[in-house]
Amino acid sequence: MTNKGLLLTLSLTGSLLLTGCATEPVSVTAEQLADQFDNDADGVINERDKCPDTLPGATINNDGCPALISSEKKNDLIVLFEHDSSVIDAVQKVEINRAVQKLIQNPQLMIVLEGHASASGASDYNQRLSKARAKAVRSAFISKGIASNRIDIKPLGESKLLLKDETLQAESLNRRVTAQFKLMDESTDLKWHIYSMEPHRSGV
Repeated sequence: MTNKGLLLTLSLTGSLLLTGCATEPVSVTAEQLADQFDNDADGVINERDKCPDTLPGATINNDGCPALISSEKKNDLIVLFEHDSSVIDAVQKVEINRAVQKLIQNPQLMIVLEGHASASGASDYNQRLSKARAKAVRSAFISKGIASNRIDIKPLGESKLLLKDETLQAESLNRRVTAQFKLMDESTDLKWHIYSMEPHRSGV
């Protein structure tokens, strides 16, 4: 056989082999396809997801389960106040409204409000002021339709200062209400945080 004939034979044989491979049926079941989906949209496919009904927005581990945390978690909302005041200004109301939407979208959540005051003045007065601030934020949530049993308040007075120096900035940041989202029966870390740190007028 000539070289030309040999090449033609090899070419035809290769074409037949490739055709056979191309027409080989591939068996993929519906169950296998479903395993590659992510039904609860937490970033972990069904095949590896040990918690198929994760709370939307929760921080999850490699198994698709929410990362549980202690009650002393980072703050999800900070509302700042003027000197000797429990009045919520317009800027803070915008941030509160965003938190309200989070509660509306997740009825299994509640919120814990901690009221704080700066160290200036009498400690018993600061305790009452911190309670008034927490109650003001609580009332803002209730006015937007959030049930009162989903809101806890903890007036802490000057016992947990954010900054302990006596600068105007420190005093301003210590006049606050902090808020933390929690599940009704356990704490779950959520990937949603609001830090409302707008500058306020000078004063204690």
